[in-house]
Amino acid sequence: MQELISDTMIETVVNLFKKPLCTDTNLQQDTGRSGDDITDTGIALQQEISRLFGRSLAIREVDCGSDNAAEIELGNLSSPFYDLERFGITFVASPRHADALMVTGAVTLAMADALRKTYDATPDPKIVIAVGDDACTGGIWKGSYAVLGGVDAVIPVNLKIPGNPPSPAVITRSLLTLLRSRRYQ
Repeated sequence: MQELISDTMIETVVNLFKKPLCTDTNLQQDTGRSGDDITDTGIALQQEISRLFGRSLAIREVDCGSDNAAEIELGNLSSPFYDLERFGITFVASPRHADALMVTGAVTLAMADALRKTYDATPDPKIVIAVGDDACTGGIWKGSYAVLGGVDAVIPVNLKIPGNPPSPAVITRSLLTLLRSRRYQ
């Protein structure tokens, strides 16, 4: 058995346990942002939220027929790396408690009425953000018999964040840009 295992194979296995598979440098290259840049964006977001709302920003996520890629990135916003809650952004379970709706996925015929009801249940002034290519345009499902298209085919949209899916850093910077522009009012 010893003859079948080469020295190179043993060295490779030993190195797997000595060297980390993912370093902070790799993580920063993947996101395109460093931890300090996330913090800077978050602090700017916190100031805008405080100026506009005087409290935290409550977001309700609505899935209208997505492939869950955008939901995973939205979930990452609550991860320890981004931790947007420390900057005053919370995800809520009810549209009645929300200031903003983040909608993912192409709007299917089955979900159109539910999206309208969710929009109506959200108190004014409300912000609607389409997250991902599917929510912006209908994506690859556009023109399908079961899909109405992007979110703006059903309810008014204040911000579209394209990408398949957009990264948490892009979502965060886009939200900051929207709040700074105050286009939703």
